[in-house]
Amino acid sequence: MYRDYYEKLLKNDNIRAMLNVIASCEGATYNIMYTYKKFYSYKDHPRQIQGTGLRSDAAGRYQFLSPTWDAYKRFAGATDFSPHNQDLVAIVLIHRKRFALKEVLAGDVEGAMEKLSYEWASLPPFRYKGQGQCNMAKVKQMFASFKGKRMGDGAVALDDYIDPATMRAGAPSGTNANGSVPQLPSTEGVISIMLTGAIVTGK
Repeated sequence: MYRDYYEKLLKNDNIRAMLNVIASCEGATYNIMYTYKKFYSYKDHPRQIQGTGLRSDAAGRYQFLSPTWDAYKRFAGATDFSPHNQDLVAIVLIHRKRFALKEVLAGDVEGAMEKLSYEWASLPPFRYKGQGQCNMAKVKQMFASFKGKRMGDGAVALDDYIDPATMRAGAPSGTNANGSVPQLPSTEGVISIMLTGAIVTGK
């Protein structure tokens, strides 16, 4: 089944590093909407559109639009919008929608950005006007620093608060309101903290 394939890819250092880069540049967590409002259920994509003039239902660590989630979740065998399934569907998009898997696995950051920037507007070379957050130098630096780390290390953690005013003011994506980069605990094996408070362990 496809899910087994993507589960194996999730163990790859370069894949995990790239997912952390995307999350940091998007400035997003597993339970945050495009307008920085949190949602509190992982049953399925929350499909909310906020009333601030920003017409998007993008949600989760990789800011999936609901049509994208619906179209690609089947390849990951994703039955809910849990953090682990968000990670797997992000790999599906890298592999099946943007065909950047070869570049990511090889650590070819520039080659990967040429493809992935169509999917994530925060990535260089900024395909969409006014959307960019991370330049190429920053992406390369983050990719190198994330290599060998677990999911979430150094990227935006599950319950970190992101100040919308700070983000709009042009602060580096993936930082707290005070400018610091959120960190997940370094305890070996902890990969994500669920909204229920349970700790999911594994490699």
